[in-house]
Amino acid sequence: MVVMEKVASPVDKTSIVIESADDGEMQRAVTATLDAAGVSVEELRGQAAASRFVSERARRAWFVVSPFLASR
Repeated sequence: MVVMEKVASPVDKTSIVIESADDGEMQRAVTATLDAAGVSVEELRGQAAASRFVSERARRAWFVVSPFLASR
């Protein structure tokens, strides 16, 4: 479930929308990113450890999903 909350910006008094995702949504986002890069978690971890990514897309995927891989 995505939770949206409007808060007033202290700088210019406009509204800021804050969205948060639950664990299931984060898992789906990680899976979609890995699928788009064409790599598995294990492959991506190995590529990161060697600092040799098979593609630019895989390299970018690592920087996007690596903070969320601790639990996988």
